[in-house]
Amino acid sequence: MAAFSYLYDHHLDEHDWFLKADDDTYVIVENLRLLLSRHSSSQAHVFGHHIPVDREAARRGYLSGGAGYVLSREALRVMVEEGVRKDRCRRDGGSEDVEIGRCLETAGVKLDDSHDMFGRKRFHPFDLFSYLTNKDDFSQQSESKHFLVSHQQEPVSRAACPSVVPSRTCIQPT
Repeated sequence: MAAFSYLYDHHLDEHDWFLKADDDTYVIVENLRLLLSRHSSSQAHVFGHHIPVDREAARRGYLSGGAGYVLSREALRVMVEEGVRKDRCRRDGGSEDVEIGRCLETAGVKLDDSHDMFGRKRFHPFDLFSYLTNKDDFSQQSESKHFLVSHQQEPVSRAACPSVVPSRTCIQPT
């Protein structure tokens, strides 16, 4: 929570969006920019890989820290003012991603849908090798099959793409 409080205290008005990512997280900035361009940072938005749970830790679930997540300026403001500063959030200890999920929930910030227009995930908590080989035990039999099937596609012509998407990245599932 200290990092988010620092951002609030020193950089809140300087930026629209705040990305939390680990040192081994790979971000395709153009894709992130496209996702965020459709939303206002003056509203509370949080994007990432949603892990649904129904337990005391975070009743609505939380966002995987390994996949990274993005908070709008307003989401950061509400989380700090309504959660951290009112001592309604755990300041240290516990799993970072679960605690942030709990704090966002306590502050009344809802998690946004991060899927693309084809229903595919935009944030992936595991490395590509894990998805392709099922090396990690994360019930990835279905997760890996979904990842592989949902990312098989054929390129389409530029005429079929939205004008904001370069033709080399505009794809359609088969």
